[in-house]
Amino acid sequence: MVPFTVRERDQQIWLKGVDAPPLERGEVLTYYLNMDMRQLRKWSNDIRHTAVGLEAFHSNVGKYKEHINTMYRLQHEVLSFLKQQPVYAGVSEDDIYYVEYELQMILSQNESLLRGSCDSIEEDPNDQSLQEDWDALYEEMTRKFAEFQQKSKSQDDVNKPKHRTAAKNKKKEMSEIAIAKALVPSPPCFELSEAVFDRQYQLKHEDRIHDFNSAIMSNALQFEALLDDLIRVKEVYLPFLKEYQSGDKQKALQQLFEQYYSFDNRFQLNSGGQMKAIYSLGEDGKIYRETEYSSLGSFLYTELMTCLQENKVPRCCANCGRFFMPRGGYDVEYCDNPAPGETDKTCKEVGARNTFARRVKDSPALQIFQRAYKTHHARIRSGHMTKESFAIWSARAMDLRDACLDGKITLEELEAELTKDLIYKKG
Repeated sequence: MVPFTVRERDQQIWLKGVDAPPLERGEVLTYYLNMDMRQLRKWSNDIRHTAVGLEAFHSNVGKYKEHINTMYRLQHEVLSFLKQQPVYAGVSEDDIYYVEYELQMILSQNESLLRGSCDSIEEDPNDQSLQEDWDALYEEMTRKFAEFQQKSKSQDDVNKPKHRTAAKNKKKEMSEIAIAKALVPSPPCFELSEAVFDRQYQLKHEDRIHDFNSAIMSNALQFEALLDDLIRVKEVYLPFLKEYQSGDKQKALQQLFEQYYSFDNRFQLNSGGQMKAIYSLGEDGKIYRETEYSSLGSFLYTELMTCLQENKVPRCCANCGRFFMPRGGYDVEYCDNPAPGETDKTCKEVGARNTFARRVKDSPALQIFQRAYKTHHARIRSGHMTKESFAIWSARAMDLRDACLDGKITLEELEAELTKDLIYKKG
């Protein structure tokens, strides 16, 4: 939907260039695995419903205007959300909001159709008053476009794009934005006519109406595809990763590919985006892979598959349930984030405590050791044992505990040794 470039090397990625701090492989994917998708699902459903209302010429004028305004609002909300996402940190605001003006262009190009005035315009294309109106509009458009070009030139001087063909195409696209802004300042852009909903009028201009409807749906589909790419992370990637973490990894992989490559459903595994990769030599003398992604979905799909290839996969924390990238080892169960309900402990610390508590509960030997440990530790506070003496006792107690766990001594022998009067007095 909005292309962006990622630089990659040694399992690290740069979103703003190599001078910015790098991210570890999988960090962005983890960000979306933990995202609350409820608002995204609502946007997707609302855009689909509104697009159908705009596409079909069976509503009344008031309802049609409402659909136009609703679509503008939804697009703006989605693009505002998009601008805040990590991968678009280095993308200009004009590039992101370019898609929003496509709807304005579609409406402006079909103004006569939606006014119900196709016949009058086609019958007298040389009408002088109409030409004067267009001349005035063109003059205003040219002025605005000149201002835009000046702004674009200033940005070019700063960015100095390497690929001149790409830069030229981008300038052409941005010129279309300027034209759209000049032609259609805000929705609704013109007064609709009841003639639009007349059956005879629709039949007479069936081809134009079909083209208009196709353009409207194509515009809406861009937003649907963006949202579906992110929702797919929750609907497909997340349950797969949980299964991959807890079960047979090879079986989970096989099921993933068989299920989502064999059915053409809305949440198929692969996204509709594309990617193009080149290699460049950085200022540090190292080779970087530069990949331009046409959509956020194509990047997340590549991240998932690369993580699986490199055997460094996001894991679900056994304490808080959020996904994280393991740093110490593959079998790490807990993340380093603050634990829910705790003020100064991480999930890893809480998890270690809970794991030990479960082990104690299931082991009579550990229960005997814990009771004796707490009793002797309390003697430090009461002054009946020094810290040095406790350390000596503790070392011997752990040896006895391990001997019992290994079956070298009985539970009765362990308890007798840990509770007899070894060292009770200071010094």
